[in-house]
Amino acid sequence: MRSFEYFKYLHLGLIANIKRKTFPEIAKVVGLENGQGFDYFFGNSPWSLERV
Repeated sequence: MRSFEYFKYLHLGLIANIKRKTFPEIAKVVGLENGQGFDYFFGNSPWSLERV
């Protein structure tokens, strides 16, 4: 479930009207305290990059 949430937040941040598309800036736009969850999402998620 958590991976899906960060997947959703990432996409919302990418379409948001912000100057810099960094994890901390995206986190602010979607209402998170910081962008550390995105680091976990990319580093430890159960999905396979090759399959995506």
